[in-house]
Amino acid sequence: MLERIRKSYAIMDQVCRQLGREIFIMETCGVHTVSNFRNGIRTSLPQNIKLITGPGCPACAYESDYIDMLLQLTRIDNVVLAVQADLMRVPGPSGSLEKDADRGHIEIVVNAGDAFKLAESITDKIIVYSAMGFSDAAVDTAGAIIQARSQRVKNFCIVSNHRSTTAALRQLFESRCGDVDAVILPPFAARVYGINRFRWIVDDFKMPCLVAGFDPMNTIEGIAEICRQIMAHAAGITVMFDEDVDPQGNSEFYELIHSVFQLDSGVWPGLGRVEKSRYVLKDDMADFDAYKRFDVKPTHLSKTPGCICDQVLCGRAEPTKCPLFDRDCTYENPADSCMAAEDGPCRAYYRWARKKTKPRE
Repeated sequence: MLERIRKSYAIMDQVCRQLGREIFIMETCGVHTVSNFRNGIRTSLPQNIKLITGPGCPACAYESDYIDMLLQLTRIDNVVLAVQADLMRVPGPSGSLEKDADRGHIEIVVNAGDAFKLAESITDKIIVYSAMGFSDAAVDTAGAIIQARSQRVKNFCIVSNHRSTTAALRQLFESRCGDVDAVILPPFAARVYGINRFRWIVDDFKMPCLVAGFDPMNTIEGIAEICRQIMAHAAGITVMFDEDVDPQGNSEFYELIHSVFQLDSGVWPGLGRVEKSRYVLKDDMADFDAYKRFDVKPTHLSKTPGCICDQVLCGRAEPTKCPLFDRDCTYENPADSCMAAEDGPCRAYYRWARKKTKPRE
């Protein structure tokens, strides 16, 4: 293993010397950001290789009034909100679920399957699942809805905030004008849709792509391969993932998602409205749509004054450049989702790089 590490870093060093400039590699999965900090990868890379954050934190990719809508749901007598722990501390314009909701109307769950089990056990309440996450999480939610429909469970519905990063990444790369050199892609999205789903990044933007899990050895060797491709002007998709990834994806997962959801526009921090980036329930699934069942919806995108999360999530700034960071925004008292969420970039910087990382100019 040591020899593999030495070889990888030797490639990186050589490419950095020959290029004579900084190389910007965007992480498009929040877990990658956390993992690369935790494993010391960010601090061990050559100085000219910069890992920048992208729109990869599921608890950060939403209209901020989404939290206010969830707060409203907790105040309805016959509703129990089934929510993932990551959303509890996220602040909205009117407060957070942790501090301002009726806790008697909240149950913490891990996924949609847990929420469905609640609906089976608490039959006198309507269980509303706050469905967030990307395509892999959408698979779980779609499965729970199909199960609820087949078993005629009437007290289960969702507020969908599932996102597809494909359109968001395209809009982001078109606005970045070539200042991102390569991309580390989320492994689970590649497992669902296949690596060919991301071929456009190579074809249209000439950027190498790495599909990697969270094993540090895979990431190190993958970044070395990215550097080699940049130097050779030969962009491709490299898979460094312990599980098999079919180029065409998993057809069963794909059909399950699209039997329940369709893609609609969604608002993304730093990008505004992005077409075909948010999973919404199809019309024939209206019985499971809390937006329609309770006539609630996010109204507009509100921004915390002084916060630059929108720039952080587009890789345009590091969290340490935010005037609120480690002052008016801490893990104990987060001002925005990027600090509140466990996979949020500001949370990662606060834990591992506070007062250590020089902000990107």
